Amino acid sequence: MNLNARVVLHDGVSRVSNAGVKWLIQTDKEKSLSFCPVQSKAAIPYLRLCGLRQEASTAALRVAMHLPVPYRMMRIILILVLPECLRDLFFGYIARRRYKWFGKANSYILPNQDAVDRFINSDEILAKYRRKWEL
Repeated sequence: MNLNARVVLHDGVSRVSNAGVKWLIQTDKEKSLSFCPVQSKAAIPYLRLCGLRQEASTAALRVAMHLPVPYRMMRIILILVLPECLRDLFFGYIARRRYKWFGKANSYILPNQDAVDRFINSDEILAKYRRKWEL
């Protein structure tokens, strides 16, 4: 099985996670990143490959490595200034409260139609939401 490189797995029902994905889509002008909600069937091989361990802050910093220069520099500064254990505590604190603070959708949130090709589960999205776009 061939898996795409640079896939950002995200919580597709989390409003804060989806806001982050929208920001990444706008910021990643070179379109070097792809996306997939963890609730999608397409995410299963990626989750298996990664195991169940989630490296919250480290994963976010790895994503920043593929963004334009100002964001790459922030990655370096965060690595030098904040040790991983403190970054993980901060990310974990927000992650545990994200639904309470920002809400939760019933199913994963639909990306804008012009960004669907950036999602590795685009076939699933198109099949699920075709009627919604045709209305």
